[in-house]
Amino acid sequence: MHDRIFEPGTAGFRAGRRIYEAVERAGEGVRRALHGMEQAIKIAAFDCRDCGDCSLPEIAFLCPESHCAKNQRNGPCGRTRQGKCEVGEKECIWALVYERLKAQGKGEQMLNQPVVFKDGALQGTSAWSNAFLGRDHRAGEGEAACD
Repeated sequence: MHDRIFEPGTAGFRAGRRIYEAVERAGEGVRRALHGMEQAIKIAAFDCRDCGDCSLPEIAFLCPESHCAKNQRNGPCGRTRQGKCEVGEKECIWALVYERLKAQGKGEQMLNQPVVFKDGALQGTSAWSNAFLGRDHRAGEGEAACD
């Protein structure tokens, strides 16, 4: 489902972009209401922390902001031992990500893809709006960039 909506070049992405362009013109109240709906969905589904620059698709739909004690988006910190985090002895998010992707045949892809850096200036803004309007970490990828 995600790929049909948020992948540049798809009909869903084009529709989302048109919607969020209209939302930008509609004003603060509409933006706030849509952002609230987005957060209600993403908090329930992913324990989202509203970073505004969502990396869920690149990280097997596990939020590093909420699942990693150090908020590491760029991979394990080097202090994990046998898949456990040094902080609190819970499962390292990156071990979980690797296992999820490995089960999908994408484990090596994770190891070879570029690191997803967060734009801290987007904190507290709509990640959906930022994705559709080319303001997130994917800015410049085809249709994701604003004209």
